[in-house]
Amino acid sequence: IITSLNTFEHIYRVKELIKDCYRVTKKNGVLIGSTPFQLCVHQEPFDYFRYTQFALKKMMEEAGYVDIVITSLGTHEQLLKQTLNHYFSSLEGSLRRKSRIHRITLRVFWKLHTVLNKLTQRAFGNLAYSDKHTLGYGFTARKA
Repeated sequence: IITSLNTFEHIYRVKELIKDCYRVTKKNGVLIGSTPFQLCVHQEPFDYFRYTQFALKKMMEEAGYVDIVITSLGTHEQLLKQTLNHYFSSLEGSLRRKSRIHRITLRVFWKLHTVLNKLTQRAFGNLAYSDKHTLGYGFTARKA
């Protein structure tokens, strides 16, 4: 079993990596992992790509894998909450060192953030997972 959890976006030549995974996997061995899709840039400057389920499947097929399963990770609500959390966290960092008016604005934004989190949970909490609006994708693939 080869496991890769949220690392593909940091590999500039990920097609070569997937082919190497296939090469070292024993017969009937499995590649298991996940990769983010709609997530803020992180670990700069080594955050290169976001992959759709179509790209992941195609790269794994080209490497020789079979029985490829790509699964959406996250509901609409989770995506919205994650996006708001990243946005308000980055806003906090940039406003913390500013003037009094900036700090007051930040407090107002955090209150808004709390209200938006509660509203999204009530409005979208029961929605199903989405292949198009997702935090990322989980995947499994087998070497024949």
